[in-house]
Amino acid sequence: MNLFRQYRNDERGQIAIMFAAVSTMLLFSIMVSVDFAKVTATKTKVAAVTDAAALAGAQAFDNPDRLLIVQEFLTANGDQVLPAKIAGTPIINFDDETGEVKVSIGTELDLPFAKMLGHKKQTVNYSTVVAYPNSIDPLTIAFVLDVSGSMGWNTKDGQVKLAVLKDATKQLFAEIDDNVRNKSSIEKYMRTGMSAFSDVLKAEQAMSWGFVDVEQAVDGLVAGGTTNSAVALDNAYKQIKDDRLYRVSVDPTFNPATLDEFVIFMTDGENTAGGIQDILDQESYDTCIAMRDDGIQVYAVAFTAPAKGQLLLIDCASWDDEGVDKESRRNNNQSRRCGGGTENANGNNANANANNTGPNENALNALDICKDKILGDKKEHFFDAEDAKSFKEIFRLIGQKINESSIRIKS
Repeated sequence: MNLFRQYRNDERGQIAIMFAAVSTMLLFSIMVSVDFAKVTATKTKVAAVTDAAALAGAQAFDNPDRLLIVQEFLTANGDQVLPAKIAGTPIINFDDETGEVKVSIGTELDLPFAKMLGHKKQTVNYSTVVAYPNSIDPLTIAFVLDVSGSMGWNTKDGQVKLAVLKDATKQLFAEIDDNVRNKSSIEKYMRTGMSAFSDVLKAEQAMSWGFVDVEQAVDGLVAGGTTNSAVALDNAYKQIKDDRLYRVSVDPTFNPATLDEFVIFMTDGENTAGGIQDILDQESYDTCIAMRDDGIQVYAVAFTAPAKGQLLLIDCASWDDEGVDKESRRNNNQSRRCGGGTENANGNNANANANNTGPNENALNALDICKDKILGDKKEHFFDAEDAKSFKEIFRLIGQKINESSIRIKS
């Protein structure tokens, strides 16, 4: 009995047992941490290799050996970069309809410590989708075109203005079409509309996919009448807002934040309809401000337009710094207005002159001040064409600006 009590009260072996248990748990935690860190690092490298392979595929989307290019990229980089082995056959899918390439790879990673517990390998998978280069984002273009009587006059280089407008519109669309390699994306993502004005809304082409309908509608325009830009600008803004709703109705997953919207406003004159130029200028300007506040970029083109017409176009054009239009509201914009009865860029009334000069001279004075103070901030959105050649080049340049895009990782 005494021997049993002595054995029961001897605690020297318990410490050794406790130490062994704690040491085992600590060692196990370290092993798990090492394996977890290895898995995390592998996921990062697998994602980088998959993204790079998809980008390589997107760059080669029109190459007949595009599948082989991606496969060879994965083989070369997978062996050199990845700490894991590629398991099975990578999935590489080129979707020419959507203009995207998807690459998915699976890897198996040896876990040095987990295999002691019977878990020898960890699977690490990753997929990425990349858009083909020069695939376009969802895009809306609304044209606001002057077809008043003066558009039937000749330019100084001997061409009828309206004929020049028709050619220039084709050139703008050709610029977009030539630079978008995936042609089907134009019909899938781009919508265009047109509002042509004289003293009334003289012609309209409703928003439609692609640009063929608008191109044909512009071809059918006829010059005549006086000038009222307000009615056409208002109609173009309505077209764009209605088009947003239409896009959502046909595709409930459509994200309006991805939509790029543009208005191309051109005139060769000034508002003359009904003898209420100041009212029509103010209405036109208000619509331009509303559109710009709404995230729409406005390109304004003067085609041998007089000073007052140019002033309105400069006021309507977007600022080159998109943040100015998005963050400023009407009062801030009006404080830097060129034309109308408001204060111009120099802080003087555009229609007032101490020498009592006439309205045309006042407009010229305001235009000179505006060019000094404002045009440097709108040089990417306001254009002044003096002849047919420069007008066509301006429309081509606008097409180029609209078409600018890049490869995008979708997911």
